[in-house]
Amino acid sequence: MRVSTLWWQGDERDRRPWTGPEVAAELTFEDYRTNNDPALNAALSYVPARSLPELLKEALSADDLKLAAERDRQWRADPTNAYFDTEVPVNSLGYELMAAGRLDQAIEVFRLNAAAFPRSANAWDSLGEAYRTRGDKEAAIRSYQKALELNPNQGSAIEALRILRGR
Repeated sequence: MRVSTLWWQGDERDRRPWTGPEVAAELTFEDYRTNNDPALNAALSYVPARSLPELLKEALSADDLKLAAERDRQWRADPTNAYFDTEVPVNSLGYELMAAGRLDQAIEVFRLNAAAFPRSANAWDSLGEAYRTRGDKEAAIRSYQKALELNPNQGSAIEALRILRGR
């Protein structure tokens, strides 16, 4: 018999590449008692859904910020999405929108991302960059300060604040 001695979610000794589950399937005591396997059931009934960035992009293509926020809320509230890590793909969508000159939409995407990942210095730094690009100095400073609270070594936030404060 073999038993794992490592916690797959974050043991620094385990450096093997891995992919986390993409569909959540909680096991209840009733499932255990009745020999029901919710993970197998979820796998067998799995139908790929559209990603959060795709849903946001569609709403923003219609220039509907409220719909984008609602889709974000609904997607995150769905228990089957509990294991998806959307920070990087949603952040990438924000930069895609910035590159297209759609700053208000990019800011909304970065705001949603910072709200979903409030402990991510990168999410706050990206929001600050979008505000700075739009010319909203005060909002940019607030976002960069939040990024530095979370990561005092966030070089891009340090440099941006230096420039914004004229130092």
